[in-house]
Amino acid sequence: MIVKLANQLIYFLNQVSDMTSDGQLINMYDSPKTLTAELINFFFYGILSENKKGSK
Repeated sequence: MIVKLANQLIYFLNQVSDMTSDGQLINMYDSPKTLTAELINFFFYGILSENKKGSK
């Protein structure tokens, strides 16, 4: 279980590295710093916010 999670994290970090060097993606943001902040937020908080009411 831990090995699988570690492999997933390594894979994601490699993808983030590729994204930060993608010119088309960089052009979607005001600056590379903004892109980096968005990627960090995605990594820590995910793509969807937690539904506090009625969550299972």
